[in-house]
Amino acid sequence: MKRLGIGAVVLIAYAALCVVIAVGVPDPRCPEGECAPPDDAVGLVPADALAYAHADLSEDSEELADGLAVVAELPQTSSELARRAQAVIALPDLGGVGFEEDIAPWIGEEAAVALIASSGGPPEPLLLLEIADRQGAEDFASGLGASRQTIELDGVTIDVDARGTARAAIAGFLAVGPEQAVRRAAETAAGGASGSLGADPALALAQEELPAARVADLFISRDGIETLVGEPRAPLATFAPFVAPASSQGFFAAVGADPGSLRIEALSVIDPELDDAEPSFFSAFPGFEPELDSRIPADALAYVGVGDPGNTFGALLEQATSSAPDIAAGFDELARRIGSRDVDPAPALQRAFVGEAALALLPPIAAEESDPEAAVSPVPSLALIAELADPDGAREALAALQIPLAEALGGGVGGASFEETEIEGVTASSIEISPTLSVAYAIAGETLAAASSQAALGELIGGDGGLAGSERFERALGGTPGEPLLRLYLDLAGLIGLGERFGLGADPVYAQLAPEIRLLQALGLTVSRDGDLLRTDLDLLVAEAD
Repeated sequence: MKRLGIGAVVLIAYAALCVVIAVGVPDPRCPEGECAPPDDAVGLVPADALAYAHADLSEDSEELADGLAVVAELPQTSSELARRAQAVIALPDLGGVGFEEDIAPWIGEEAAVALIASSGGPPEPLLLLEIADRQGAEDFASGLGASRQTIELDGVTIDVDARGTARAAIAGFLAVGPEQAVRRAAETAAGGASGSLGADPALALAQEELPAARVADLFISRDGIETLVGEPRAPLATFAPFVAPASSQGFFAAVGADPGSLRIEALSVIDPELDDAEPSFFSAFPGFEPELDSRIPADALAYVGVGDPGNTFGALLEQATSSAPDIAAGFDELARRIGSRDVDPAPALQRAFVGEAALALLPPIAAEESDPEAAVSPVPSLALIAELADPDGAREALAALQIPLAEALGGGVGGASFEETEIEGVTASSIEISPTLSVAYAIAGETLAAASSQAALGELIGGDGGLAGSERFERALGGTPGEPLLRLYLDLAGLIGLGERFGLGADPVYAQLAPEIRLLQALGLTVSRDGDLLRTDLDLLVAEAD
């Protein structure tokens, strides 16, 4: 087994909120991934714990080997994630203990960390390491610091050192943490499984729904969500859209691995009544069947797919009024400027976007030697393609918006205006905002295509598409459910290369991490909903270093 510090053990579970990738390899002990890694540690965790992270250290786990191989390719990035994880969990100070030398000789197949609620103070961390060699575990515990106090509780001997760090052998595990946390573990073990976190119905449901093949997992209880996710300044507030803090009864994330990839599959168990009263971020997204990704150029740097974008974006703007007022105010101002000509943009836009929509970022388009007159785009272009239920109605609605849009964009009276042009045999309307930015759109059949350059619009209309069939896209998003709420794909290699072309390499922080960052290949994210379960699948592809 590769060298693995305590921080890296936590990192594997914490990665369940930070990274992921492709299709996992089932544990060889479980044909077709039918059984999950053993988890006896959860029986020592009190039912009111805020969070619980568990790692499978089985020597024959291919998932563990693949995951560690990926982490080994990103040592600086892994160290930074581990540092942040330790800051969130506040692990006990073990004095620079190394896994390979100090823990591997005696540990079993499980390592876990829990955050235990405490009265009148911050949550307390509890570290649980399975004991395979009792004498080795005792020697390790003795080396952590001289015992200043010994407590007997429910048949368990708890030693407390001068720093207040306690340790005890409980039900086959070495428990390390603040005295009160270790006491609670001993009491929980004595009380039986029904009084532990393992009896949490949200945890049990999530464990049943997610694939068993995994190397680590993370569970955040209802109380933990309020503390760690729900507040704007909470440590994990960034992940709030995927947790739905106002209505979630528990959040569970499982981490798996393949050669060259990491995978996170997460579930948030939603209370439908609470979700109706205070809709979560993704409640605005309807499900859809992805088809338009095949129309996006294969070299796209980014792709976002949603359903019914007119209503979706409208609902998101309503949410933004309270959560992101500055963004909402900007759209309100644009709508006001357009509406000053007695044109209400909302109904027109909703009529224009009725089915699936795909938004993409396309790379710069250079002139071809064979056709020097062809449109070029020296900078990346935004592109949109959307299904239309009523193409004629959409054409009229967009035509009515041309003049107020031109004025809002700085053209119109005394300036530029929309003009008709032919692009790839289709009549398009376009307006030039600056030498490197224009807005162009066309309706072809039952599809609306729009872009921030005529060259990009030509790629949408007359190109071969092909993103859906590209190798990276297939690996990152190949497991998309039948009707996702959101799909996201990032060609990280292409984005990193583009950033370096535009001067990213001059940044000293980036320059230090560049060798690792350049190994990142692609990221795929899918959000879906099945009844009361909000599911997130995240896949991260990482290349091997030369």
